[in-house]
Amino acid sequence: MLGFVPLALSAAQKAGLGVVGGTFIVFALLSALVLPTRWPQFPGRTGLRPFIVATVALFVGMMLAVVFLAKESEEEAGAGEHGGTAGETTTGSSGARTITVSEVDYRIELPSPETDGPASYTIRVRNDGDEVHNLVVSGPEVPEARTPNLKPGATAELDVTLVEGRYTLLCSIPGHEELGMRARLDVR
Repeated sequence: MLGFVPLALSAAQKAGLGVVGGTFIVFALLSALVLPTRWPQFPGRTGLRPFIVATVALFVGMMLAVVFLAKESEEEAGAGEHGGTAGETTTGSSGARTITVSEVDYRIELPSPETDGPASYTIRVRNDGDEVHNLVVSGPEVPEARTPNLKPGATAELDVTLVEGRYTLLCSIPGHEELGMRARLDVR
């Protein structure tokens, strides 16, 4: 599963991690192949401490890059948790209520974390992000309803009957749920 995590990163995050990883690789190659040919005793007694410090600093830098480049800002994370402002709930001509959901890298935006009550719903999903997403809805009497994978800008609809209870909405693309693409919807 770790092999799929880089696919869940945006292009900017991949570029940032590539730069940090490339720097570490260049350092490792210089240390292993170039420096020993110029200085056969490398790192020697006097160079061992600076070499260890540089290695640890690059390693810590890579770990910090992973943490900071793959992390949402607190503002974005709060919008995903509390529903954001991108969605709307309406009632269509068929009598089914419509919930509009927006998927943005890497969050799911709902009009509200609660519905007006048990009923038939059409969940209209739009991928407003830069990555491929899908939507999976599960909860009481809905073991799993899912959209196909949606390219950026694409939409899909799910027709479900929601009873009283708590439902989970998530993106099942590997790594996306772990990056924050999970929301809950309470039907009261």
